[in-house]
Formats: sequence, C-alpha cells, structure tokens
Amino acid sequence: MMDKSAGNHWNFRRVCADVWHFIAKQVEISPASEFVRLILSSLVIGVIAGLPAILLISGIGAIKSFSFTTITNLGAHLPAWVIIAVPLIGGLVVGLMIWLWSELAAQKGVVEVIKSNFLYSGIISLKTTVFHFIAPMIFLGMGGTLGPEAPAAQTGAGMASLMGQALHVDEKRRRAYIAAGMSAAIAAIFNAPLGAVFFSIEIILFNFFQTSTFSMLIISAFTADYISRIFLGGNAFFVLPPAAVRFSPELSLYLILGIAAGLAALLTLNLNDTVKNFFNNKLSRFNPLVKLLPVMLIFGFAGVFYPQIFGIGYDAIRTIAAGAESATTVTALLVLKVIFTALLLSAGGFGGLFAPSMFIGAAVGNLFAVFMNSCCGLSLDVTAFSIVGLAAVAASVNSIPMAALVIVLEVTDNYHLIVPLILGIVMSEIVVRYSFKMSVHYLGLKQQGVRLFDGRELNVLKSLKVKQVMSPEFHKINADMSLKAFIRVITAASANIYWVIDSAGKVIGYVSFSDMKPMIMETDQVRSLVLVSEIMNRHFVSAKPEDDLDYIMKLFGRLNLEELPVVDPRTGKINGTVCRHRVIQLYNQEIFKRETVGDLATQFQTLDQVRYADLDDDFSILEMPAPDIMIHQNLKNLDLRKQWGIQIVLIKRFDSEGKKHVETPGPDTTILPEDLIVIVGQRNAVHEFQEKYLE
Repeated sequence: MMDKSAGNHWNFRRVCADVWHFIAKQVEISPASEFVRLILSSLVIGVIAGLPAILLISGIGAIKSFSFTTITNLGAHLPAWVIIAVPLIGGLVVGLMIWLWSELAAQKGVVEVIKSNFLYSGIISLKTTVFHFIAPMIFLGMGGTLGPEAPAAQTGAGMASLMGQALHVDEKRRRAYIAAGMSAAIAAIFNAPLGAVFFSIEIILFNFFQTSTFSMLIISAFTADYISRIFLGGNAFFVLPPAAVRFSPELSLYLILGIAAGLAALLTLNLNDTVKNFFNNKLSRFNPLVKLLPVMLIFGFAGVFYPQIFGIGYDAIRTIAAGAESATTVTALLVLKVIFTALLLSAGGFGGLFAPSMFIGAAVGNLFAVFMNSCCGLSLDVTAFSIVGLAAVAASVNSIPMAALVIVLEVTDNYHLIVPLILGIVMSEIVVRYSFKMSVHYLGLKQQGVRLFDGRELNVLKSLKVKQVMSPEFHKINADMSLKAFIRVITAASANIYWVIDSAGKVIGYVSFSDMKPMIMETDQVRSLVLVSEIMNRHFVSAKPEDDLDYIMKLFGRLNLEELPVVDPRTGKINGTVCRHRVIQLYNQEIFKRETVGDLATQFQTLDQVRYADLDDDFSILEMPAPDIMIHQNLKNLDLRKQWGIQIVLIKRFDSEGKKHVETPGPDTTILPEDLIVIVGQRNAVHEFQEKYLE
C-alpha cells in the first residue's frame, strides 16, 4: 500500500514538473516572452520583497510592545528608571551579534546595496539578507531611535537578488531586480507606491534607468502596496494628520522654512560624520559591546524623561505634526533625536536616517509655525508646516527630493500641499547641495573609495580580488643561502624578483635582479661569505587573497614594484604572487566584458540558448552552447581564429551550485560540457560557424 502511495506521489510530482516545463517553454517561445517574464518577475518581487518589509515593521512593533510592557509590569513597584533595561538588553544582544558576525554586520545600509549592485554584479548573499532583517528588528524593537526603511530596503533588495541568482538571470536584470525589491519594500511600509518608485530611481539607479526597469519598479511597488493593505486591513504603518493650506502670502514662509530645514539637515549630516569619524579613529580597537552599551545606557536615561524617542518614532511624528506637544517638549525631542541618531549609528546600531530625518523635520516645522504664531501674531497651520518640514529634511538628508515629495503626497492624500512641499524641498536641497556638492550616497561611496557616474562603475578594480589574478608560481630562496649559491639560482631561472623566506616559511624580504648586478662582479671568496639575508630588501608589503586590486595598484605605484607576495593571513606563509601586468590585463578584460559585451546583450534576439546580434555591417556576435567537438579542448589547440576567423570572447558556465559565472577566456582555457560560448567575428564567418554546428 505504501509503495503504491509513493508511486502515485512520484507520478504527481512528475506531472507537475512536466506541466511547469511546458508553461515555461510556451513563455520562452512566445513573441511576447520578454514582456511576460517582466510582468511575472515583477509580481513575484513585489511579494517576496514586500512581505519581509511588513514583517519587519510588525516585528519591531511587537517586540517594542512586549519588552516595554513587560518591564513596566515587572517594575510597577520600582523606580521609573528601570525602563533603561530595555535598550540595554537590546544593545547587549545586537552588540553580541556584531561581535560574532562582524563581516555581515559591516554590510549595512543603502550604500552597501549600491555597492552590491554596481561592484558585485547585483549579488547579495542570503546570510547578509537574513542578518539585516533580524538585527534591525531587535535593535529598533528594543527602543533604538533609528529608521526601519534602510533595513527594509536592504532586505527587499536582498530577496530580489536571491531570486535573480536562483533564476540565473544576467547581471543587468539582477540589478533591475534589486531596484524593484527596494521599491516594493518602501511601498509596503508607506503605502506610497509611486514614491517608492522614485525612492529606487534616486537612490539605487541614480536617475539612470531604462523603460523596462521603470515598468518593473511600478509593478513591484503596486503589488507590495496591495499586499500591505490586505495584511493591515486598511490601517497603515505611517499616518499623518490632515493639514490646511492657505494660498496666500504665507506661501513665502515655506521658503524660509525650507532654509531652516536645510540647516537642520546640514547639522544632522555633519554631526553624523563627526561622531562617525570619532568612533572610527578613536574607538575602532574596542569591542562592539564597549562602544554600544554606554550609548544605550545614556539613551535609556534620556528615554525615562522623554519616552517619545524610543523606537522608530512614527507615533511621535504624528503627535508633533498634530501640534499635540508643547514647544518645550518638541525642542527637547529635536535635540535628543539629532544627538542619539548620530551616536547610535556610529556605535553600531542598525537602522537608517529616513525616519529620524522625518522626525527632525516635523519638529523644525512645528517650532517654526509656533514661533511665527506667537511672535508675529500669525495663525499658521502647525500641521501643514510640520509636514513640509518633515519632507524637506527627509529629502535633503537622504538625497531623495522627488521621493520625499511623492511619498508625503500619497500618505496625506492632500494635493493642496504640493506647492508648499516643492518650495520647502527646493530651498532645503539648495542649502544642503551648496555645502555637500553631491548626493550623500555619492559622498558615502566616495569615502569608501568607490566612484560611480550615472550609475556606472568607474573604479572596476574595487570589485576584483587578488585571488583572481594570483599566480601560484613564484621564486623563493632561503635567507641563509650564500650569495654564491644564489647566483647559480639566478643563472638557472629567469625571474626578476626572488622572495626571501625564513626557517618558518614566512616572507622576510626580497632580492631583485637589478640588486644583484653589482654583486656578480665580487670575488668568489666574498660571494661565499655573504648571505642573502645581508643583501635583501626588507621594505615590502604583502597582499592577502581578499584584498581588492584597487588597493594593490596603489601599492604598486607607491613601492614602485612589479610583483607583490600573496600571504595566507592565518599562517603568514607565501601562497603566490600578484603581478602588475596581470592586474592590468584583468582590468582590461573586465572593462571589455562589462562595457562592451554587457551592452551587446540587450541587442540579442533570443531563441532557446542561441543569441545573435549584428554589431555593424561587417561584424556579428553569437552566443551558443559549445559544440561537442570543442569539449575538453583548450582555445590554443582549437585555434578558432585561424580555422574560422572568429574568437571566443566570453564563456558562461555554471558551478556546482547551479550559479552562472561569466569568464574571460585565455589561451589555456578549456571548454567544458554545458558551457555557453560568446563568439565575435566577421558576419560571414560567424554565419558559417553557426550553420556548421547548429544544424
């Protein structure tokens, strides 16, 4: 009976698989296949990126409610300051997570998503995605006063990247997936799908995108918004009170408010940079717990008197915008928010600047309206000015003027605010851009040595590692070798640099051929007495396999060397060398692959696994499965240039995990089964090769 049941189960699975393959095949061969794939992938991204964002905000709320309620109940007969236990516990848990998974913890924020998108081919790992979902949930749920938008966007981008990796899509489409994932996450939080689209365009795409990408952002964002509304039952995470706008001379006051908002944004950004530099320069050697726990302790004490600073702050923003708080309280909250946002971000807290910037802007707008009403006898609507201040500071701090404008319009559903919002945001942006000259995200990337232009990477070497060019073949000699013996080694070899190792196998210096020229003329007796350790150059720098090639090229320039040793960081022993000419060669290959072949991919006409495009009147490019006759042969032996007048410029192959990798082949590259080869040559030659092997 069990055998029959198992057989039926197996048949059912096989039928499902056959149906799925049939549907996939129909989609693939359909004239509208590209459009169908775009729609389906966008819908799926909206779901898989929107749901984690909903779960993140809901989880933060649940943890905050449980933790603060529990402490309040337990401490009913204790002093009020016991509430500081909540942020302290949160700091302890998050500090331990940073200590245990330091590499994952360092990959936080929108800047890391941008780096993944442009430096690492749109690859975001599952570990990174999960870590930056859990850590912010704990930190913000236990009172951390940062925003959930950046973690939600990072999680959404990570889910979309994982989907792209699972489907083996190309790099260009994977990048579009990441942008769509960010849009979906933001749309799920604010129920503002159009604003979420502009959020991705301004942050991850740097206003550089194609029509198909825009369509994907729209579909994903609206899908996530719909799912969010279903789960929340008509309620929203972020709500603003109704505002009254009078189109009168008071419109000019929104210009002044914009300037004040710009100054508040400048204060926030500069304080963040100052505190961050202090932590990085003065406290970098300390354990994460040592940095985070004192800040959480002080933060907890401040929260005893002003509990509104605990958590994300959406409720506090709403009460400030409604004018329900006194000017004294709003001023205190503004000061505390600015200070602790900088401290918590620099100390290792998880979260972003979007919610804090809205909080700061709402407070600035509130105080501006209250001041003008009390001192000038005006009757300004506090809510309207709070909302404009909110949008202006958020736009300038995060470099998202269009996203801030559209999100606020969608959240308030009050399009009478559009003129005041534009006035406030424009003036605030002018103030901040006058000082910073560039987007804060560009600035963050620049501080890390990453340069982008129109969303395209200029510093390709940042994404390449030493292990990709490291040569295991090198020349080493013992430190106690005599000069006479070393000269015999030189005559038998043809190296320019010889690395000197001690008895433990560690590199302690080097001797170059030019250094040896004067020594060759010494007498035989002198050469027998002098040791290599006495003439070697001790001034060198070793490389590690994970170092990026941008850093290595800077070392080559500073040290004026053509070769550096690659050392195992665990043992200190030399594993190979990295040469300047190999770095330059790989750089040129990568530039060709990314800028030339990458652009040509958009011209391919798809038919199963064969892709073809004409480059001009004379040359064509063809992607096809490697013919059986080429399997297990290297390119040098195949000599396709001589036989056919064509050249293999790229090879696409899958690893053991099913992930596709693109390689730039060399003469010794061997063609493997299931490889896809990309061929370039004169049109007639490519056609002849195609007809020969694709019959």
